[in-house]
Amino acid sequence: MDFPPELKKALALPTGQYHTQELLRIKPEEGMCIDTGEISKTNATSLHPVIGTGGYGPCTAVILYNRKTKTAVISHEPPKLIPFKDMLREIRANETDKVEAHFVGAMAKGQKEIGQHDVAAFDQYLTELASAPNVTLKTFDVFTKPMPAAVGIDTRNGKLIRGSEVRTPDKHREGIDDFTEWDRTPAGESFDGTTPGQQRQKKR
Repeated sequence: MDFPPELKKALALPTGQYHTQELLRIKPEEGMCIDTGEISKTNATSLHPVIGTGGYGPCTAVILYNRKTKTAVISHEPPKLIPFKDMLREIRANETDKVEAHFVGAMAKGQKEIGQHDVAAFDQYLTELASAPNVTLKTFDVFTKPMPAAVGIDTRNGKLIRGSEVRTPDKHREGIDDFTEWDRTPAGESFDGTTPGQQRQKKR
């Protein structure tokens, strides 16, 4: 398949640098996990400074991280529904703030599974990203590239977290298989860890 220029450049990026929860010494109560169709954010001073998702399959996990404010926003959506500009507004008020972008998902077992709608959606998203000031694409593990079955970010240091299983085109399994001890955002409820009044207390 002949990919558009921005998508081809993104796919040429090396596989992302992921860390385990154990390596970063993340406690289960520090994590929040979102499900399909949700967009949430958190920061380094939240009760849940770590946020992630898994089981994305044909969907895509998108993480934007503002290193200056140590704030991250994450979405779990089909590629054509990812609101890039809305996500960007969530984590920076000033265009001088530098933002790092990470994409994981849209799993495909082979070239035939990469639909034209995925290509068009990603091309539009990446074109918008490229035109946004001070936004750098750091990770683009989609389609047939190896990827973790679950991904998250620690806002205290900006490091990506992976689940224990790595997906490849010949090893594909659905379902959230990691971060099982993290709190979860109930369906239809937004989690904003940057607002103290909305920080979810750990379940008792």
